[in-house]
Amino acid sequence: MPVAVLYKPLAVGWKSWRRLRQGLRFVLILSWIGCGLLALILLRLLLPWRTVERCLQPLMPTWMRVACLFIGVGISRAGALPAAGSLLLSNHVSWLDIVVIGAQLPVRFVAKSEVRHWPIIGLLAASAGTIFLQRGKRTGDNSSEQIRSKIQQLLNAGETVLLFPEGTTGCGGELRHFHSRLLPADKAVVPLALAYRGRGAAAVPFIGRDTFASSLWLILAEHDLHAHIQLLPAISGNPKQQASAAQCAVAAVLYPMPTVEL
Repeated sequence: MPVAVLYKPLAVGWKSWRRLRQGLRFVLILSWIGCGLLALILLRLLLPWRTVERCLQPLMPTWMRVACLFIGVGISRAGALPAAGSLLLSNHVSWLDIVVIGAQLPVRFVAKSEVRHWPIIGLLAASAGTIFLQRGKRTGDNSSEQIRSKIQQLLNAGETVLLFPEGTTGCGGELRHFHSRLLPADKAVVPLALAYRGRGAAAVPFIGRDTFASSLWLILAEHDLHAHIQLLPAISGNPKQQASAAQCAVAAVLYPMPTVEL
C-alpha cells in the first residue's frame, strides 16, 4: 500500500503534462491554420484566383514545416529528389501524410473530393492547388478520366504531382492494391515510401469513422512521433506495370523480408 501511494502522484502528474502538451499544441496549430486562412482571405481580396494559387504554392512547404513542428512530428528524408515534372506514388496512412510530404517536397496532391468540404482545411488545400477526385466516378467533373488529363497537363508543364494509388488510407500494417487508372501512359513514376515511427505512430492511421478533429486531437497528445520519407528510383512501363512495380518497391522498404542465417 505505501508503494502505491508513493507512485500515484507521479502518474497523475504525467497525465496532466500530457493534457497540457496536447492543449498547447492545439492552440498553436489552430492559430497557424488561422494565419493561413487570414493570408488566403487577404490575397483573394487583392488578386485573381489563379494568381493566388501561384503565390501560395511555393509557400506551402514552409507553412507545412511549421505545422509539423506544432503538431509534434519530426521528419527525415532519404533518396534523390525527383526532377521537376515527376509523378510520385506513395502509400497512404493518414491526412497527416499530406502535411509531412508537403513539408519536404513542392508537389501538387491528388485527394478525395471529401477533403474539399472539410472546414478551413479544404479551403486551404484547394488554394494550394490540390486536385480533387470523386471516387467511383469515371466521366464528368472530378472523374478519373478528367483527373488523369489534368495530371498529364501539370506534368507536361513541369509540375510535380503526388498520387495515393491505394485510393484510401490504411492501418499502416500492410499495403492495399496500387490502382493504375490515374496514371498517364507515357510518364515514369517515382515510388515514395512513408513510414511513421516511435511510440506515437499508433495514433496516426486515419481509418473507419475517424474525423479530422478527433484524429488531430489524438496525435497532438503524442510526444514520440517521427515520419520517414524514402524516395525510390523511377519506374517506366505501362500504367499497370508501373503501379504493380511501385507497390512492390514501397512494400520492400516498409516491410523488408527478414534475413535467415544458414
